[in-house]
Amino acid sequence: MKPWKWLVLIAATAAGLGAVALYSHYETLYPSTDNAYVDATAIRISTQIDGPVEAVPVRSQQAVKRGDVLLHIDPTPHRAAARQAEAELALARRQVAENRAELASAEADLEDARVHLDNARDQLARLRTLKRQSYSSAQQTEDAQATFERARATLRVREAQREKARARLTNGESPDDLLVLAAQAHLDQARWSLARTQVSAPCDGTLESVAVHAGETVKAHQPAMVLVCTDRFWIEANFKETQLARIRPGQPVDIALDMYPGESFAGVVESISPASGTAFSLLPPENATGNWVKTTQRIPVKIRVTENPGRHPLRVGASSAVSIDTRGVSGDS
Repeated sequence: MKPWKWLVLIAATAAGLGAVALYSHYETLYPSTDNAYVDATAIRISTQIDGPVEAVPVRSQQAVKRGDVLLHIDPTPHRAAARQAEAELALARRQVAENRAELASAEADLEDARVHLDNARDQLARLRTLKRQSYSSAQQTEDAQATFERARATLRVREAQREKARARLTNGESPDDLLVLAAQAHLDQARWSLARTQVSAPCDGTLESVAVHAGETVKAHQPAMVLVCTDRFWIEANFKETQLARIRPGQPVDIALDMYPGESFAGVVESISPASGTAFSLLPPENATGNWVKTTQRIPVKIRVTENPGRHPLRVGASSAVSIDTRGVSGDS
């Protein structure tokens, strides 16, 4: 082979090796993957009470704002229950007022019984003294003794009546009457149910799969529609485990979407999963078997979309490609 051909071969080999080394260095500084997909918060909207649907003012694929009404449940029975609970609370408060009046009367009767007992005791003591001096008859003393015993028995009755009236006004620790507490809890529950007859959007977003219609009866906690929140999107990028050495939260990311060729979206690394994508799958790999074959695992990296040029609508599940700028890693160039 002629010398110049050797030179050409050596130069081509050196150029190839240089290109490989340059590409490897670039991939180290800018790890990338096209195993990435758009994601967002998807809320399964359900009712918290049972009842017939009165109206559904939305449809599938409709954009809604936070607080927009998504469906109405007939409020008639819940409104009636709330009015009944209000009446029960009013009656309970009236009963408490009567119980307090009864307690005040019982305490007054008790004080009167104490006064009568003191008078009977004093009268008995005076007659006993006069009897010893022969100024009083035995019958008078016996009558005074009987009056004293009746006054003492009356005092015990009045004390029992006071305790009975007091027990109606307390649950042992709280000064609030149990009747009022129970009625207030019933009213709170009725008002809570009445407020849940109207279901509103918890975020700005787009509805998907509106599966309920006016006239149907819904069950509590059964999904009626799905709302995809559009106020915050992220990319679920599955990087090879060999690419993670330099990736850190906070690093800038360049994002490309297949659905918008030529457009570049900006993002930032938000978090790195603590496990591979297969670790918590329904059928995780059995690495302890004898036919185990080592395969490079994929680790999910969550990338928050921070800039959307032209405000293009993003779609959950759309394919993406991402490249992370890791040059800010401490100690590396």
